[in-house]
Parts: sequence; structure tokens; C-alpha cells
Amino acid sequence: MAPAVAAVLLVLAVLAGCAPTVPVPPPRAPSAARPPDAPPAGASYETLLEFAKVHPADADFGGLRMAFARSPHYQPYRSYPDLSAAMRDALRDQDWPSVLRLAQSALEINYVRARPHLHAARAQRALGNAAAAAHHRAMAEGLVKSVLASGDGLTPETAMVVIDIGEEYDVLAALRLRSTSQGLATQSGRPMDRHAVVAEDGREFSMFFDVALPFARNPMR
Repeated sequence: MAPAVAAVLLVLAVLAGCAPTVPVPPPRAPSAARPPDAPPAGASYETLLEFAKVHPADADFGGLRMAFARSPHYQPYRSYPDLSAAMRDALRDQDWPSVLRLAQSALEINYVRARPHLHAARAQRALGNAAAAAHHRAMAEGLVKSVLASGDGLTPETAMVVIDIGEEYDVLAALRLRSTSQGLATQSGRPMDRHAVVAEDGREFSMFFDVALPFARNPMR
């Protein structure tokens, strides 16, 4: 499957609550080509975010996520407006102005979470704002793909690297995998979240996520 087609399928899958039939794609290496005005490696979160908002197709979303995790804004265990009962009610009622307002409030706090971008994309599409919907779809796609590119998740050694626990569930949803249990494991001293998952075809296996970054900020440690 061509990368462009796979990328579109991934975004549509997450938006629709389904996913491509391939349960765990291999990690993709980032493209060596960089646009001439791309921020340099090690640029600040603010610089990387400004570029990603204007050029999502050329953005380094993995670098953007890691820069956010190094920034003062990083609070991996905080709550967000899009996780509230108000958002559930607005989605159920297809109250798209409220969905958009709550999604935008969440993105003002943290622009590198895929879920509020997906909600914003749905709302903007329903409200007839095609360009804004395309922007949020591109951001969500880039963020989810950057997690998928960090490992295949099938072993502790190839765990996907996440910066908050929500990314685990975004990836599992995109891959159409159902988590039946979740527990903490370790690999070479690094904390891992291990999910027992069930694929659409009934296969059962484990998926591993490297949670060293959020675990370091866990207030309960």
C-alpha cells in the first residue's frame, strides 16, 4: 500500500472509529528530505509548533512531541476539556459548535494531542469549514503516525514511545485493537505499559508502550 494511501486510511479510520485491517504496521523511518525553512534539530517547542501549524505535511511530529515533553507546558497527567462529560454530551447530540469550543480549549492547553484535533476536524467539517477540518486532520494524522514510527509495539525492546497515556489508546484505536487489560512492566530499567489486546480477527497478543517520559512526572511515584 502506498504511504499516502495508508496515511489517509489511518486518519479516516481514527475519525470513523475503525482502522486499516493490518493490525501493526512496521515503523516508518522519517524522510531525509526537509523543506528549506524547516526548524533545525533541537529547536524549541514553540518554533516547531509554529512550523507544524503552517506546514503540517513537512513537520517533524516526533520531534514536536519530544520538544513538548521537554517544555514547561508538559503535564502528562492533567485533565482536558475534551475528556469531560460536556464533550461526550456534545458529541452525542452532534452539537458541533460546543464540540469545537471544547476541542479548541483543550488544544490551547496542549496542541500535540491527537484526540481534540479529531474532534475539531469533525466539528469543522460539519460546520462547513473544509480548510480548518483539513488542518486538524493533518495534525492528528501526523501525531498518530509519529507514535507508530517509534516502534512496532510487539516487544518491550520495540515499544512505542508515548508522552502521555492517551496516546496509547489513540494508537490502539487507530490499529483497531481492543485492550482487555493494562499493566506496568520494565525493560532495561525503563517503565513500559503492557496491553493485552484483541484484534478484529480474534488474535490475542501484547502491545508495549515506553512510558518513561510520563512516568517521570507521575505525582504518585
